Amino acid sequence: MADAIADTGPILHLSEIDQLRALNIFARITMPRLVLQELDKHNVTRGRFDNQMFELVIVDVPESKSQSLTEMVGQPVIHAADAQVFVIAQEPQFATPVLTDDLALRRRLESAQATAVGTIGVLIRAYKQAFLTRQELDSSIAIPSPKSLFPARGGFVIRHFPSGLLGWSASAIPREQKGNWRRYCQ
Repeated sequence: MADAIADTGPILHLSEIDQLRALNIFARITMPRLVLQELDKHNVTRGRFDNQMFELVIVDVPESKSQSLTEMVGQPVIHAADAQVFVIAQEPQFATPVLTDDLALRRRLESAQATAVGTIGVLIRAYKQAFLTRQELDSSIAIPSPKSLFPARGGFVIRHFPSGLLGWSASAIPREQKGNWRRYCQ
């Protein structure tokens, strides 16, 4: 099992749809203390991870290391917690996948050749590794959007998967099939 670095979004969204166990596809999940504090504000406390199989590692990132990332001219604006996630991801030369649903952070990570995986990507990987059944995957993705996401008709909207996640990328899907993720999960 691989390790991952986590931003707030995917963990919060998985908690909202009662699928934190999908994170068991990872051996270790590292997050900055600021992400843990954000999760705590949404009632996703550290105790929610006690019965999971992965090791949770909390890292203190000095503000001096991350502040310049929030102020970069010509780059999408990222928030303090996202900047700390980026700092942690840099240290192993972006070798560890980063769990994020934040578009600005994803763009920064991808420009550094890092792998960014969102909530839907975690759910599909959990299905592919038999941590979720097909029915659980379908019902998780068909759930109305969690309160922390922008509303979308019919649930989550799949716009893009990093290439290699399932052996395909959104750009490889014929235009008329975009959004038909079930066909590509078989």
